Amino acid sequence: MAGRRPKPTALKLVTGNPGRRPLNSAEPTTPPYLSPVPKHLSNTAKETWERLTLLLNSMGVLTIADAFALERLCDIYAEILRYRALIARNGETFEVHSQNGVLIKSNPAVSMLSDADKRFKSYLVKFGLTPAARTKVRTHDKEKNRTNSTSSSLTDFATHYATQVVSGVELAGPDIRHACQRHLRDLSTGNTRGLLWDLGSAQRAIRFSYNVLKLNGGIYEGKPFNLLPWQCFIVGSLFGWRNNEGQRRFRMAYAEAGKGRHWRRG
Repeated sequence: MAGRRPKPTALKLVTGNPGRRPLNSAEPTTPPYLSPVPKHLSNTAKETWERLTLLLNSMGVLTIADAFALERLCDIYAEILRYRALIARNGETFEVHSQNGVLIKSNPAVSMLSDADKRFKSYLVKFGLTPAARTKVRTHDKEKNRTNSTSSSLTDFATHYATQVVSGVELAGPDIRHACQRHLRDLSTGNTRGLLWDLGSAQRAIRFSYNVLKLNGGIYEGKPFNLLPWQCFIVGSLFGWRNNEGQRRFRMAYAEAGKGRHWRRG
């Protein structure tokens, strides 16, 4: 027998190498996948591709070697939506009239949807896109202050907010969505244009509000001024993005908030 399929070195790293076996230092590495949407995908699959490439690149798990697997994931999701539409239109069962009476049979789309769901889940797990799969992933912060790629979303507040917006978890308007997409895209390709994401500077600016600024008046007197997630994204973007000369990319920001918007304090 051929034995168990070997696990890629990159996957061993993010899962902590539980077997403690020597890692293959000569294993080929592949660059991030930055190519446009494949033309042969359906419209639904193309929309899914655009969302997933931004999300997976922000997580640092997508490379050019994963292109075919990502195509399959997008195709299966489009397939699932198609089966759901068929079931919604025709129902989960249908009647067949025969000499023995009326038989109730299951819509073939139901079993086809179940099979597609299983295949879809298997691809989600491979890309670390389920809660259970993410619990097995451990990030390794090799550079404390400066990085050209996304750091752990648990500490990189600006990138975490951008990821939440692009993935649809955080509700935002079109201008904010575009800004978040640009942020994630530049994390992957910005270094080719002389752009650098200085995580240390971004975090210092964000934490300045909590560590130095205090609220005043009433029950909030003396409490730290905590920035909301969307405010962290603005402050982090202003102070985190640098050019290849170390100068700030952005020096000015324009922000609007609706009257009566809830501001979290304390």
